[in-house]
Amino acid sequence: MSAAGPVRRARWRHCILGTVLVLLVATGLVAIQSVAPGRATAASAPAAAGGPPAGTVTTYKGGCPSTPHAITAGPDGAMWFTNYEGDSIGRAAPGGGITYFTDPGIDGPDAITSGPDGALWFANSYHNNIGRITPAGSITFLGATGMNGVSGLAFGPDGALWFTGSDSAGSIGRITTAGAFTSYPAPDVSWGNITPGPDGAMWFTSGNTHRVGRITMAGQITTFTNPAMDAPGEIVAGADGALWFTDWSNTGPPYGSIGRITTAGVMSTFTSAAVDHPIGIAAGPDGALWFVNNYGHTIARITTAGAITTMGSTGAAGPYGIAPGPDGSMWFTNSYGNTIGQITMAGAVTIGVGPCVSGPRAITKGSDGAFWVADAGPSRITRITEAGQIYTFFDDAIGSPIAITGGSDGALWYTDSGGAIGRITTAGSVSKFPGAFSGNGETIGMTTGPDGAVWFTDRGTNSIKRITTAGVTSTFTDAKITSPNGIVSGPDGALWFTNTLDDSIGRITPAGAVTTFTAPGVHTPLGIAAGPDGALWFTDAPGGAAHDGVGRITTAGVITTYDVGPSASAYAITSGPDGAMWFVNRWSSTIGRITMSGAASTLVSPQYPQSIVTGDGEVWFTSDATTIGRMQVVGAPSAPQGVVATAGKNQAKVTWTPPATDGGSPITGYTVTPTSGGGSCTWSSGPFECVVAGLSDTVGYQFSVTATSASGSGAAGLSFNYA
Repeated sequence: MSAAGPVRRARWRHCILGTVLVLLVATGLVAIQSVAPGRATAASAPAAAGGPPAGTVTTYKGGCPSTPHAITAGPDGAMWFTNYEGDSIGRAAPGGGITYFTDPGIDGPDAITSGPDGALWFANSYHNNIGRITPAGSITFLGATGMNGVSGLAFGPDGALWFTGSDSAGSIGRITTAGAFTSYPAPDVSWGNITPGPDGAMWFTSGNTHRVGRITMAGQITTFTNPAMDAPGEIVAGADGALWFTDWSNTGPPYGSIGRITTAGVMSTFTSAAVDHPIGIAAGPDGALWFVNNYGHTIARITTAGAITTMGSTGAAGPYGIAPGPDGSMWFTNSYGNTIGQITMAGAVTIGVGPCVSGPRAITKGSDGAFWVADAGPSRITRITEAGQIYTFFDDAIGSPIAITGGSDGALWYTDSGGAIGRITTAGSVSKFPGAFSGNGETIGMTTGPDGAVWFTDRGTNSIKRITTAGVTSTFTDAKITSPNGIVSGPDGALWFTNTLDDSIGRITPAGAVTTFTAPGVHTPLGIAAGPDGALWFTDAPGGAAHDGVGRITTAGVITTYDVGPSASAYAITSGPDGAMWFVNRWSSTIGRITMSGAASTLVSPQYPQSIVTGDGEVWFTSDATTIGRMQVVGAPSAPQGVVATAGKNQAKVTWTPPATDGGSPITGYTVTPTSGGGSCTWSSGPFECVVAGLSDTVGYQFSVTATSASGSGAAGLSFNYA
């Protein structure tokens, strides 16, 4: 569109999460990809049969609608929309619930339409290509030389996809579902949309050149204009056999109009005070045309006789796209409100947000095997599966959750704003217990105790609290409890906690007896977790010129501290799947690892990690304002090295040296395979050599060697000589 009306908005791209990062780890260079909820994307480093290599990081960014644009009904009965700023495709299920699909190739998705092949097709604005997504979430891209930008798109009567170009040169493109591309030069076309007409041709708008046009299946183009036309946008066929389009204008009021053009090229213009910067338009099931007023924040309707009525305003916030749904209502996107809306023919509006990650704080693993996040920003509890599928639970009882833990009853328990404790089942049923703690300051520590109750710290009252699964609360106070922070159940049947202000580690029995321990190296302890060595490990913020540290305290109270470097800001900590402790460094944006012997290392992570928890072979963490991440800790081994083959009679002896890394778990065997066919051999112990028999003396063989661990088989090492 012209300067009169924004079709594409300026975009601010996150400098870390919107790109592919590279992380230098002990095992080499590993690619990191940022992915959004709905479709987990593998890292670009080759994945072994047992999963991604150790050190691979995957992030799930946001999940909230971010400037949603176009919307259409899919072949599966759901509504599909483009998430322009979020670089994802959204699906709103008929019964409620929104899923997001992403791919590194999606960049500024805009127009979207349902195809004859059962898939959805969308304009990929910033990559100058077209995307295709199946209802199952499989994403591919089609592009060709000469495809200079895609603005609007629609399938024609010939079964091909037609689209308007966004470049200043002007063009209309056609691409078959098999990818065959044709371009038709159209100097009068720039920034517009396109739709099939009732006359067998495609009709389009050109916002920058103030025109409406028609192109036949043979590529013959005709354009129409009139003095009243400013910046035509969306276009659609009406029930009266004419084409209807929105016309944006910054001169008014009224600011814009609704246009109508017959297949013979006769134009009419309709406007009223109910028209205010219109963008999207669609034919409704009632025979009228429904359109959205982007600046006016309303949904409106125009009959084929030209009568205009405002149908809905509550919940509309910068509405952008609109389309009829299979349920007989109209669905629309809110580009300012970042929501998806639904309006009935009577004007009743329903607004849905869908899964969202906006202010993730604590993370824990639930009894259902998924990870649960206290999301303080949008006041919700978020669930994310191992596959990266995000679900969001809203409830009026959820305020601003901070800490969260799995309860002995199989539910998730969390601290909330106003001093309440919340409980949510894995099915999403929410209960609230008000007045459980002071509500002054953030309550961060929470854990399930050996007595089956949930224990948590209350910094506002310098106390440790306990709530049973029946909701009965107890309070424990003691002069030795001063601004408690983290808390965890210890191997000795007691609860252990950090005292932030008096630089000590505390222990409290289920009966409430408190003991504290300190040492010269303890400065502002924060997180605490039980280690695999039977001790408690805690993070330690800097004291004066001291470096950040990680500490260890035995159940007898003996403390050892370890320096993990300056300005690390060690925060939360967990016991990893590899027998080491893993922690997040809040302000240095790193994830750290420390062995039981105190050897520490750090890995780059997304910005400002806050919380960390262990999964199956990996650690999960919350980060930044909109991110949940995971790092593979235990992975498949790397390739064996120094592979050499020595020929024998109908056989070859192959030797090698172990891989540079075992991926975090011991190597249990090796397999040697000739690349030209023949037998193979396996190794389980002894010298690193194996004899492959059953070979031909007239064939030259190269051999591959793969290492196997509990995490699977790794990459192959090849011999550089032939036997």
